[in-house]
Formats: sequence, structure tokens, C-alpha cells
Amino acid sequence: MDGVAPYRAAGRYRVVRALSTKEAAVIQTLLADVPGSERDRMARAPASRSGYMSIRRKAVQEGWLKLRYIPDLRLVPSDGIHFALARPYADRWREAVAALRSEPRTVHLAVAPELLLAVRWLGEGEAAPEGPPGPPGELFSQWWGVRAAPATGGLPIYFDFEGAWTRWASLAAPISYPWSLAGGAPDDAPSNGGAKGREGKRRAARKILDLPVPGADEEGRMAFSPAYLKARERSVVDDRWLVRRMMPDFRRIPPLGDRRVLEYLFITGRRRPDRPARQLLDELVARAGVTPFLFAFDEERTLVGLLAPRPEARDAPGESPIEVLARHLARIESGVQRVASTVWPVDHEYRGLFGPG
Repeated sequence: MDGVAPYRAAGRYRVVRALSTKEAAVIQTLLADVPGSERDRMARAPASRSGYMSIRRKAVQEGWLKLRYIPDLRLVPSDGIHFALARPYADRWREAVAALRSEPRTVHLAVAPELLLAVRWLGEGEAAPEGPPGPPGELFSQWWGVRAAPATGGLPIYFDFEGAWTRWASLAAPISYPWSLAGGAPDDAPSNGGAKGREGKRRAARKILDLPVPGADEEGRMAFSPAYLKARERSVVDDRWLVRRMMPDFRRIPPLGDRRVLEYLFITGRRRPDRPARQLLDELVARAGVTPFLFAFDEERTLVGLLAPRPEARDAPGESPIEVLARHLARIESGVQRVASTVWPVDHEYRGLFGPG
């Protein structure tokens, strides 16, 4: 049947309608970092106003995309973002997840049976952990850490799925990819008005982040949407002190033709001397035809997040991703989280960074 595809769920097969080209293009627009109002975002979508709103509503209601707010670093100064990639012992899996979840300032935790990814925003003057939580060697068989410094370019891509989606959907070009935490607010954004002004913006941002993350109910989604925020809170979003981001849930997004995103692939390795990390990113995109959704590095190690399986390149790349990675990284390690078995006990939750209140 044209436009439909089989999908296995709960041990049974059911028929799922495949995405249309227009739906895929609107999803790209929603994933992109487009400053301004919903009207500005709508203007970039290759659909009529009613078509755009219909697809957007469906994407949110059916859980294809999840709205999240990420604070600008001026609101919550940080000495680094720490990424931990870990393999827990099978019989200590629950304890390992609990240990990572209990780490202070953890804002994101993606867990699968064989691999865990934890993201922490370190406070000012806070040192990065030297090893995994818990007694040494008891919870994790392998653990790698990267402390990225967004202010100095160490985090050029922070959970930006627009580039990967653009390739998957065979769309012309990304709209805004890649997006980084550094300098989330544009140069012409209003100043914070000193300590008093910044504190006011922190309070307004905290009110937004205190809202329950919306589920399937219409009331929760409306309360979380910028259009339904009070004027003071909405200005924090409009001026990009809080950056609105849509995050995809590939468990729920219908297939593109007969293809689905099946895995999150994470690759890490030690940087080779005289091989700048940004050069690795540029070569992955230009030579290997891949667009990471996550790219972080420090003085010793690089972490790359990709979607798998990789779609066929429209223009045959000159090199494979492995060739590019091997030229830049030593002692490469990789791991996957299967989309079907990945859950997020902490899903881009930043309210804890603002302290009690």
C-alpha cells in the first residue's frame, strides 16, 4: 500500500501511515533554531498556514516532537558541560541509573539496557568528576567523560537533530544547523540590565521551567507553549534567555518511506595531536556526509552522537565516517542505544540549575 508501512509494537504489527514530504519539511522547520514568533517559523515552512498548523499540532499531539526550553549561559553561568557515557554491569543496571540520576545538576539522562548517557551542567568553579559515581569498579564496566566548555567553542552541537533529519528526509539544506549553547542569544538581544535585570529574568525563566513538562493533555501543552505564557515569561523566550527547542522522539515518528531511525550511535576517542576537534566536525559533514546531533570535546577527548542507520548519501561522500574518525581520534570506542528501548528519566530538565525557590 502506498504511503503506509508496517510497524511492530507490543509484539504485534500494525499499519502506520508514512510521513508525507510536506510533513517531513515542516518537522525540519520545527527542529530548526528559528528566532522569533511562531509566525516567523511558519514563514520558513513549505506549507500554507493551515497546513503548517495542522502538521505542527499532529507532531505534538502524537508525540513526534517534544517542546523543551534550554537556558542561555548568561542565566546559569557554568564552567563546563560534562557528558558521561557509561556501560553498566547488567546486574547493577538500576543502581547505575540511580547513581547518575542523583548527581547534582544532571539535566539529561538517556538510558538503554547496555549504554547510558548523562549530561551535567557544572557550576562555577566546579571540577569535572574524575570517574563514575559509586564505589570504583562496582557499577560500571566502562565509563568515559568529556568536559566541554561552550564559552570557548567546546560544544559546537548540543542536541540539534535538524541536520540529521534534513539528510534523512532528503531535504535541500538545513535551516539553522548546527546549534550550540554558546551565545544562544543574538548580539542585538536586549541587555540584562545589570544584576537586578538578570535576577528578574532568572525568576521569569524559573516560572517557565517550573511548569510540568507537558504530556498528552491539551491543557498541559498549551500552558507550556510560548503563545500562552504571560508577557514577562514570553519576553524571556522571545529575547532568547530561554531557547525553545523541539526534540524528536523517533519511537513515535512515522517512517520515511520504509526507513526508520533505529539507533543513537555514540563514538568517543582521544584526540590525536595537531588534529583540531572542529576540523573533525567539518570533515564528518563535508567528506563523510554525516551530521552529528551532538559534538563535544575537551583537551583530551571528543564525543560524537549520530543517528543510525545512516541514510544513503545523495552525493556520494569521499570518505566513510570511520576513515575520518580514525584520522582524528585514537583508541576509539562506540556504543549504541536502540531507539525502541531508550528512555529518559531526566529529559532536558533545567529548573534545578536555578536553585531552590
